[in-house]
Amino acid sequence: MKFEKRTKSPKVIRKDDLIPGVIYGGGLEGEPIQVTYKEFTNLYAEYGTNRTFSINLDGKKHIVYIKDYQLSDYGKHKYLHFDLMKVSAKDTIESSVRLAFEGKEEVYKKKLILQVSLDSLDIEYVVGSGVSSIEIDVSEMEVDDTIYVKDVVAPEGVKILNNLEDLVARVTTSSVQDEPTVVEGEEGEEGEETTEEAAEETESTE
Repeated sequence: MKFEKRTKSPKVIRKDDLIPGVIYGGGLEGEPIQVTYKEFTNLYAEYGTNRTFSINLDGKKHIVYIKDYQLSDYGKHKYLHFDLMKVSAKDTIESSVRLAFEGKEEVYKKKLILQVSLDSLDIEYVVGSGVSSIEIDVSEMEVDDTIYVKDVVAPEGVKILNNLEDLVARVTTSSVQDEPTVVEGEEGEEGEETTEEAAEETESTE
C-alpha cells in the first residue's frame, strides 16, 4: 500500500483521484499523507476500522488502523478524508464492531420478526486481533428466543466490553403490539369509568 506525505491542498489532490489523510499516534503528530482513491477503497473493504495493517512511509514501517474517515454529503458518498492511528505491537485497542446476523431469512420464513436491540458491540483487542464484524447465527431461533451479550462468542484475542446482560436481539411474532380496544358503555378496570359514564355524570351535575 503506497502512502506518501502530502504537500498539496486536499482540494488539489482530490482532482488527481487521491484521498488526503493524516497519521498520528506513537510519536507522530498529525503527519499529512495521501493515497489513491482505489487503494483506500480496497483497504477499507479488507480491514474496516478495527483491523490493523502495516504501511511504509518514507522508508519507515508503521502499524496502523483506520481511526476515522469522512464521506461527502452528496452524490455517492465518496471518501473525502481519513485518519490513521499508529500503534505498537504491544498496544490494546478499544473500538466498536458491527454484528452480522446470519440466517435471518430462516426466521422470516417462519413469519417471525428479528428485533435487534444492538447492532454493534464495544470491544478491546490486541494489535493484530481486530475483526471487521462478529457473526451471530439466528437461523434456529423461534418465537420469544433471545440473545444477550453474554451469549455472543468473541473471536480469539477480542474482549467484549458491553454489559453481559444487555439484550442483543429477540424473535417475536409482531414488531408492534396491538393497542387495547375500549368498548364504549362498558366499565374499564376496577375503579375507572368509561368516557360515556363520565360524560353522563358531568351532565347530571350541571
